[in-house]
Amino acid sequence: DEEAEPAPPPPPPRPLPKPRPEPKPKAVPKPVVAKPTPTPTPPPVAAKPAPVAQAAPTPAPPAPPKVDGQALEGGYLKGLRNELDTYKQYPTGRQASLERPTGEVVVWLLVDRQGRVLDSGLQTQASSMLLNRAATNSLRRIKQVKPFPEQAFGGRNEQRFTATFNYSVQ
Repeated sequence: DEEAEPAPPPPPPRPLPKPRPEPKPKAVPKPVVAKPTPTPTPPPVAAKPAPVAQAAPTPAPPAPPKVDGQALEGGYLKGLRNELDTYKQYPTGRQASLERPTGEVVVWLLVDRQGRVLDSGLQTQASSMLLNRAATNSLRRIKQVKPFPEQAFGGRNEQRFTATFNYSVQ
């Protein structure tokens, strides 16, 4: 029975895992040390943009009208092309039914600021005379288009526009 008594001494080695949590607090101070270093750097950077921002407002006002003019012109041209498509007519008649011509005709219009069409014509003709005739007839019907904005096209009173009439068999 005496031999059974020596078994209780082995449980004391269990307290050894307690020292492991100690290295974790050591890792916490390292990020704290790194944070103060970036903090002094931003103030000089913030001070530099302030003088630049003071110089920038002077040239800024002239720039927006140019951008606005381009946007106005782009919007007007898109609207004009859509408007011209409503005037475009495909050739009619027996010959057109037989030939069913396809192609492109580039047309031009001289328009004043109020939208009146002062002159028009064909810039590039198609190989089919039927298409050229249809494009010419379409142009004759156009007397007025949407007026273009004052700020667009350099303030000119007249502007020449081109558009392509695409003719395809449907």
